[in-house]
Amino acid sequence: MSKERYESKERIHDRNKILCNKIFARLSKRNKGKCLILDAETLQTTKALHKVGFKYSDIIIPNPYCYKTLKKRIPKTIELYDVFLGDYINSYKGYTRTFKNAWFDYCGIFEGSVECNPKDDIANYFQKYLPSKGVFAITFKTGRNAKDYLYQDIIEADCYIQETAYQSGYVLVKAGQRFYKGMCFMIYKVSER
Repeated sequence: MSKERYESKERIHDRNKILCNKIFARLSKRNKGKCLILDAETLQTTKALHKVGFKYSDIIIPNPYCYKTLKKRIPKTIELYDVFLGDYINSYKGYTRTFKNAWFDYCGIFEGSVECNPKDDIANYFQKYLPSKGVFAITFKTGRNAKDYLYQDIIEADCYIQETAYQSGYVLVKAGQRFYKGMCFMIYKVSER
């Protein structure tokens, strides 16, 4: 299966994407610490986090799609991995690494694919990586799998995320949601139950 390509250069001036980055950075700055993000060649999320005071050494980016390009561009203190998010999360079996903030900025549908499974990523993340409080955000394509009612994929994704977090000992409070150009962005404040 070929890798789906996210055209970040086309979206660098997209007001919606810029706003989502600002929202994530603004909410995350209240919880300084490690950030696990999916970022593209334009590094919009990295730049937004750095602008509000995050150190580059606090940013972790797993991205096999543009690893070589990013490796040449980013400050050396950013942790960059040539793996999918799920592979990165699963590579830390045996010990716990905590992240204050995470943005799973997928370019595909919530149901996922062979290479990328958002449900597994989310479940493993909440089971292994969260401290007492932080921010969790997700972006995914919408509209392809609504079988029974309008916005079914969005409602089911929201329920899955909150239920999975709750089962792992966390409560999520939705802090925002935005729909744009076939995409859904949801952001939550996370705390222990």
